[in-house]
Parts: sequence; structure tokens; C-alpha cells
Amino acid sequence: MNYRLMLIHFLIDFVFTLGGNVDGLVCSGQNINHEQTGLCGEIFKIPEVLHVLDLLEMTKKSYDGDRGEVERIRNAAVLCLDDIGVQMSKEWVDTVFYSLINERYSNHKITIYTSNVLPDALKIDDRIIDRIASRSYIITLPEVNVRRSKAEAGMKKLLDK
Repeated sequence: MNYRLMLIHFLIDFVFTLGGNVDGLVCSGQNINHEQTGLCGEIFKIPEVLHVLDLLEMTKKSYDGDRGEVERIRNAAVLCLDDIGVQMSKEWVDTVFYSLINERYSNHKITIYTSNVLPDALKIDDRIIDRIASRSYIITLPEVNVRRSKAEAGMKKLLDK
């Protein structure tokens, strides 16, 4: 049994990653074979990964009455909000974030945040920042532009032919 994964799951309510290839880090958890880790689905939940702009778009669409997708996100055992900080600073955005983050905070649900800025530099309401920062373990990843590296490798391969 992988006790490290269990410990991370149970002790860290929120993780805030900064910079680097956060998409690969977060999404790699979706490929975990529960048989290999010895963790059943009840113990180790696969995260629901959602870009913050998709969350905002999903919320707008829910105003027409169908709140199914929004409720699925709200109730996810593990949620990853990708690229928090890229959204525009608007009151309705703060309302959406506060509602979701406060509910998850109050219910001790695991939420992973990825961003290119530290929590204090986010352009969102201070109450939201406080909830993120109070239960965050910040992991700073090296600044590697993965898209640019892949493009350069592809160009080199093309020119070498």
C-alpha cells in the first residue's frame, strides 16, 4: 500500500501549485492504476480537473436552469481548479469562486489549485484568498515552457530529416 499517497490525500485539504508544468502534474494522477497502488476508489479519488474559465462558462450556462454540471463539480471528492488567476476581476466571478471555494472549504473537500501566481497576488476577493491560503501547501515547479520545448523539439526533428 502506498502510504505516501494516502497521507497526501488525508492531510492536505488544498494544494496550490505555482508555475511549471502543472497540467502534467495534476493530470498524471488520472492515470493511476488502483490495483498497482493498492488503494481502492473509496480511499483515493481521481480529481475532477476543470479550467477556471470553463467553470465560469459552465456557471453562466447553469443560469438557464440545468445545474447538473455545476453540482457535479461542487460535489467532486477531489477538484482541481486549473489556472486560477487568469480570469478577469469582476464581482460575479468572485461570487462564483467564493460560493464554490467556501463550500469546499467548509466541508473539508480536497481542492487543488494551479496558478502562475502566489495566492496573495490573485486578483480575487480577500475572503477567497484567505480560504485558499489557510489550507494550502504551495508547490513551486520549475519554470519550463512545455509547449515551447515541444515546438522546438518538433522543429529540430523536422529540420534534421
